[in-house]
Amino acid sequence: MIDIGKQVKRVLAPDGSFIFNVGDKTSKKKRSLYIMKTIIGFVEECGLNLHDEYIWAKPSCMPSGSEKRLNNTHEYIFHLTRGPGSHKAYIDEVREPHKEISIQRARYKAATNKVVDDDGTAHQPGVLRGINMKGKIPSSVFKFQTAGVLRESGKHPAPFNPELPEWFIQYLTEKGDIVLDPFMGSGSTAIAAKRYGRDYLGFDITPRYIEMAKSRVEKEHRIAKETFSKIDGLMDF
Repeated sequence: MIDIGKQVKRVLAPDGSFIFNVGDKTSKKKRSLYIMKTIIGFVEECGLNLHDEYIWAKPSCMPSGSEKRLNNTHEYIFHLTRGPGSHKAYIDEVREPHKEISIQRARYKAATNKVVDDDGTAHQPGVLRGINMKGKIPSSVFKFQTAGVLRESGKHPAPFNPELPEWFIQYLTEKGDIVLDPFMGSGSTAIAAKRYGRDYLGFDITPRYIEMAKSRVEKEHRIAKETFSKIDGLMDF
């Protein structure tokens, strides 16, 4: 993984991001230190910056617990960049709706400086406190669906639902950007990229996974083409 990290640093755009999703494991009845060592290696050996870390709380996964170990129902997602604050981000694209109670709790408070109108009337303008009407900033704990909801999931040992790359593609890229997945697998990242108007590059060392990814991407393109054709037909009508 350190070799991969060095290549990621080499090709990463100055304002780009590297999203690394990894599951934990146990070995010889001990929790593995693999994830910690890998992230430290990305920073100290590859020169990447650890911007943030997220938790993927998986709503449905295979039971893994025992009398001495709880069920492991999460995975880690690490966000790395070229340097502190160097990456672009579009928070408004991923804001979440406020709960109604949060909007009700928003109150106006008086500004410290009075404003005098043209007719000489003085008043204190109000400002909205603690709420952005575009929505709230999401939590660092995600609840993306697992790939078990996909028909193709049984054909790859470590698939993930397109919801995961879709979220980060919206947050960290804009239309026309290139999304690179060095572990393309069954093609979920490519599909997510095309859905949001991004280009993609991907690699995999297993030929049958490459063919699977090609098939899924071609199917996605065909569905999109058919959908647009129907829309054009309706507009012509």
